[in-house]
Amino acid sequence: MRITRKNGTLSAEKIAKLDAIGFAWVSARKATPPQNSEAMQEPVPASWKKSFDELVAYQKAHGNSDVPVKWPENPRLGGWVSRQRTLNKSGKLHPERERLLNEIGFDWHTDHTKEEWQTRFDQLKLYKQRFGDCRVPTQWKENPQLGAWVAKHRHLQKAGKLSGDKERLLTEIGFARTQQQTTAHGVNRAWNDWFDELAQYKAKYGDCKVPTRGDENRRLGVWVSNQRQLKKQGKLEPERERMLNEIGFAWANL
Repeated sequence: MRITRKNGTLSAEKIAKLDAIGFAWVSARKATPPQNSEAMQEPVPASWKKSFDELVAYQKAHGNSDVPVKWPENPRLGGWVSRQRTLNKSGKLHPERERLLNEIGFDWHTDHTKEEWQTRFDQLKLYKQRFGDCRVPTQWKENPQLGAWVAKHRHLQKAGKLSGDKERLLTEIGFARTQQQTTAHGVNRAWNDWFDELAQYKAKYGDCKVPTRGDENRRLGVWVSNQRQLKKQGKLEPERERMLNEIGFAWANL
């Protein structure tokens, strides 16, 4: 682990976990540290100040200093923040660094549940930027955990069990209370349910040209027709269009 970190290939998350259990980064056989090694260090080196400035920017944007360890926008910063807490707890954080962190109201204690929530929320914001909405498929291949998290929060919101702060944050980015849409016949079903039914139709008949007439697949045919209209109007979500393309969806009307 020492060699891996020295080579710069040890992740910030692993560094933070090792710090948390008091891992010694210098071998006892080789280290002859002075009586107060932290005091002998440069009080605020450029590398530390750079991370500190990044933390200040994060705090201005999010209102807190609880940077998730796996924050996608800057994974390294989360590990750095965790390390400051560990150093302070063990009495090894330089007094000048502690003073600077206290000045910005740094929270020396972290709530892992809160940290995980913020991580998922940040991932949801990135999803919104990419696809234009917050309707993450429950079994989204790129991040199934995010899909499950979104489904859970829809349930909590509907049941009135979502805290005020969380509901406000979700509402601000356009979080939808439901994943469902209404077909022309007023039948409410999740989009993914219709998609799965279409995939089964394709497996059975070899194409996605579902007729709108006849009793057997009439409602599926109407749903298929609706997808064509949504795409024509520029209202079909990119992720859904991609999924339909992957199974050979027929965009031309029959």
